Amino acid sequence: GSKEFPNFRMKCFRDELTSMYIEYMGTKLQRKRFESTYVHIPSNLPRNKSNECLWSNESAKSTVAKYLNDLDYYKFCNDCLDS
Repeated sequence: GSKEFPNFRMKCFRDELTSMYIEYMGTKLQRKRFESTYVHIPSNLPRNKSNECLWSNESAKSTVAKYLNDLDYYKFCNDCLDS
């Protein structure tokens, strides 16, 4: 917990461990009263990472990472995941 939320405990999961997160939350949340079948609806065009400059340009990748890490949302994620 924290001073602001003494009864609130937080657990962080790296994004590659999504299945562990779902398994963990499955022990904490109630199941839906009416379950439905998941249907994937694609919303983005398929990606070709070789056309994206961040994957091959270390300088650009570093600049973007530094910018994002200065934002509160991502700063929180890094503080949590690095703990």
